[in-house]
Order: sequence, then structure tokens, then C-alpha cells
Amino acid sequence: SVTEARIDLIVNLPKDAAITINGGNGPIQVHNCRGRVRARNKSGGAYVQGVFSAVDVQSGKGDVKVEIAETSEMSGQSRVVASGGDATVLLPMSFAGSFSARGASVDVRRHMVQGTEQPNLVQGRIGDGGKAAISISASGAVVVDTP
Repeated sequence: SVTEARIDLIVNLPKDAAITINGGNGPIQVHNCRGRVRARNKSGGAYVQGVFSAVDVQSGKGDVKVEIAETSEMSGQSRVVASGGDATVLLPMSFAGSFSARGASVDVRRHMVQGTEQPNLVQGRIGDGGKAAISISASGAVVVDTP
């Protein structure tokens, strides 16, 4: 009798497709997509990479890594949540908008944030303001760098 099984599911979609993924146990990976992506996972973490206008990536257990390409034109609200792990966000230097990052530690490596900077919270504005907003939270460390 089988007590446990694993299935790797690979789906090829047009790059410009609006993507929504609701996972259970096991990692989520999204590569080379464009536009908006929403990925939620109970456990196993998530990795999302592409040219985005907005992202909503959440994992209950596991690390989250989001790579937003330099050619992305971010607009609207984005959110990255790693409730049971670390969050790494590679944010283009061209990003302009409101910014918030909260975790056990927060390391914003290259972006200049005008606002509050504390060891576990960095929030304010990046660039000339812009229309975009990104909120990052993790129970572990938060690292924000460039792609």
C-alpha cells in the first residue's frame, strides 16, 4: 500500500498569462513569466522569477525568493510573505514607490530607502515615489538586493 506520494507538476503557459497558484505541501516554482503572479503555498516555500507589474507570493512554511527582472515596470501593490522562513527579494534599481520590509532582521543592500530604518523594520519610499508599493514580511531574515 502507498502511504505517501509525490507528483511534480510542470505546466507551460504563455509568458503573458495571469498566473494564480495555490499549493499545499511542497515547493512552488514559477520561471520566466510576465505581468502579475499570485502564488500561495502552505509549506515548502516558493520561488518566483520574471518580468512583473506586481507579485503576491506567500508561504506558510519555507523560504520565499522573488526575482523581479530589471525590465519590470512595477505598478500597484505587491506582497511577499514568508510566515515560516526567510524572504529574499531581488528588486530592480528602477523600482520607485512605497516600501516596507519586516523580519527577524532586514538587510536592504543597494536601494536607498527614505524613511525608518531599524534592525527588524525598514519602511519608507524608494526613488521618486512612483505608483508601486511592495510589502515584505518574514519570520526569519529579509534580504533585498538587485537582480
